[in-house]
Amino acid sequence: LDKTGTLTEGKFLVREINIDTSYYPLLFALEKQVNHPLAKSIVSFLKPILANAQNYEIPEIHSFKAFPGKGLLANISTDSGTQTVLLGNLQLLNNYQISIPIHEKEGSMVYLAIGGEYKGFILLADALRTESFEFISKLRKIIPKITILSGDSALPVRLTADTLHINSYFSDLSPEEKVIKIKEARAKGNIVAMVGDGINDSLSLAGADVSISHTEAEDLSLEKADVVLTSGNLNGILYSIHSAKKTRQVILQNIII
Repeated sequence: LDKTGTLTEGKFLVREINIDTSYYPLLFALEKQVNHPLAKSIVSFLKPILANAQNYEIPEIHSFKAFPGKGLLANISTDSGTQTVLLGNLQLLNNYQISIPIHEKEGSMVYLAIGGEYKGFILLADALRTESFEFISKLRKIIPKITILSGDSALPVRLTADTLHINSYFSDLSPEEKVIKIKEARAKGNIVAMVGDGINDSLSLAGADVSISHTEAEDLSLEKADVVLTSGNLNGILYSIHSAKKTRQVILQNIII
């Protein structure tokens, strides 16, 4: 199971922003180019702030590169010349040897670094879907093992898993690392079903034996899905499993007859 947008609503709210306001125009310009729930929430948060601001300038962006499941890198023009901007999760900034203070906060963290220097963070929070509790409780009775595969940081993933009483979970995963986890499970003889909704889930959906998404998902995930939940409600998965078992029983009965 993916976490964001699957077990949770996927509608983030900015809970805390610890970045100098002079960087808000840059954040806005960069996140507008990203199609991810976190980025969309940051844009929505900054838009009214900048609408009421006066005489702000957006630095010229020379290059832009997105890292699915991690964040982005861009080069911008400043008074001191061209500088590299990193905006993303802890894994991305660690890959570029950016030193970051330890923050134990309940939510998803987006970090900013400019010219190799840490500039602050944005904390966003997401709520569990109302049906997630009932869904996991019933799914546990018919599925031998439930695992969360998430690109989110360790703390929010652990809190989600603990709340739903899911013992197996992995955090800070890139899309490629999710695929590796699925391949490892399949190599042990398991039949793997993957449930996801975002662009970052398309690879793992394609790598599973059965892929499940919903109509609120990104187009690329819908293209890879074997099963699409038209209601968007997770309990539709339980209905699909029940229907599949009933269909199999009918087929076997017809063969015997």
